[in-house]
Amino acid sequence: MRILIVDDSRSVRAGLRQKFEENGYEVYEAANGDDAVRMAEEVLPHLITMDVGMPGMNGFEATARIRATETGKTIPIIFVTGKDSLEDRKQGFYLGATEFISKASGAPWQEVVMTAHRMLRECGLPEGFTALVVDDNEVTKLIVCNILRRQGIQVLEARNGTEALKIVEQNRTAIDLVITDYMMPEMNGGELCSQLRGRLGLRHTPVIFLSGATEKGMILDMFRAGATDYLMKPFAKEELLARIRVHMEHWELVKELNSTVEQLERLDKLRDEFVAMATHDLKNPLNGIMGFSQILEREKSLSDRHRQMIATIKDSSTLMLEIVNDILALSRLESQNDESVLTPLSLLPIIHIATASIQQTAFKKGVQIETIDHCQCDAIIDGNRHNLQRVLNNLLSNAIKFTPAGGTVTISLRQNQNNQIILDVTDTGIGIPAESLPKLFEKFTKASRRGTDGEPGTGLGLAITKHLVEQQNGAIEVSSSAEQGSCFRLTFPISSMLS
Repeated sequence: MRILIVDDSRSVRAGLRQKFEENGYEVYEAANGDDAVRMAEEVLPHLITMDVGMPGMNGFEATARIRATETGKTIPIIFVTGKDSLEDRKQGFYLGATEFISKASGAPWQEVVMTAHRMLRECGLPEGFTALVVDDNEVTKLIVCNILRRQGIQVLEARNGTEALKIVEQNRTAIDLVITDYMMPEMNGGELCSQLRGRLGLRHTPVIFLSGATEKGMILDMFRAGATDYLMKPFAKEELLARIRVHMEHWELVKELNSTVEQLERLDKLRDEFVAMATHDLKNPLNGIMGFSQILEREKSLSDRHRQMIATIKDSSTLMLEIVNDILALSRLESQNDESVLTPLSLLPIIHIATASIQQTAFKKGVQIETIDHCQCDAIIDGNRHNLQRVLNNLLSNAIKFTPAGGTVTISLRQNQNNQIILDVTDTGIGIPAESLPKLFEKFTKASRRGTDGEPGTGLGLAITKHLVEQQNGAIEVSSSAEQGSCFRLTFPISSMLS
């Protein structure tokens, strides 16, 4: 990369040349402003170091001339000078200086090279951002605005909090960053920040305080008002840009997340509307099919072949209705914002009700149901009676479905050393292949299959079961192998009433 060194001192040029060449740069020199303007167009340097006090055309005039050319508009210019007052910086930044480095420390050649190296190689700030700079000190405001504009940030300016608040109200969605002083007339930075966070609802927009305030109480007031960060005047440009970069990258992520959340909420609403419409439109014709199938079954003139066809229609429509009901149930569960109300419940009576309600199904298939209670005292958990009943019904139905005649389904209760209630539903059925276990609780899983008597499955029962168990602060897991039976284990914390 090409560097143009502009200084009337030969020793300064020699010192800078040596350091730049040691770091692999190609170096050109100019001893005055006129040569600097000419060489900037001839050499097309990637960066210029510029002295201010030179005979003839000084550094400020040379910078203005270079910036006026098409090729010189974007070249970084570092002022390396002994003239480093606030007024000098104001004039330099106004004309297009990228950085000021003082010669007061002696020979800051290494600092100049490091600054140039960083400017030519550093990653810029995210593009397309707008910042609002609020300060009643015109010099500070000018310096900050020029620094930001050099980084490609669009800048809006305000002299006090009142003026800034009006700008934000008019450009609420466009402002990505606010940099404000604290002590200002009409409305100070703290009041401004409070208004942004409260009345305007800009909770996540970064607000950086750039202030000379050193009192801890005042700094605490800034953060109480909602400050994101605080930087003390006088500030280093590098530190300001580093802070801004961090907050802008975070703000970019927040905006992406907000956009994603909005899309998900919209999709959830569309899903709920679709499910409600689909289930309603499917249930009506299914009820008609099932009703007429039952009427046709009563016809005495039907042949055995026709009766078999009607039975198939009836069974298929019954399965379809179960699928529709399961989809609707799962959609309702997932769209519930509030958790179910949990109350202390004794598990054993609920188990007895579940086994009694499914006993007839087990009897028809020749499957025995057993209940074993290993608990020393009553097994009480915090749960929802209706949901627990549904969980047990699903697990028992599955166990019976995949257990052949002569098999057994066992429900056992025990309490472990961690004060948890363990409920196991174990069967002696056909088991589950190892490759199907990881996706067993997924919706519409392909692991769903027909039972030992050809009973169909919807692929939603275990997904609903898992959702209901987790709603009650529980966990569900399964262990199984083909032809060896299965065990579904539910783990619940003991009721808070007893702990």
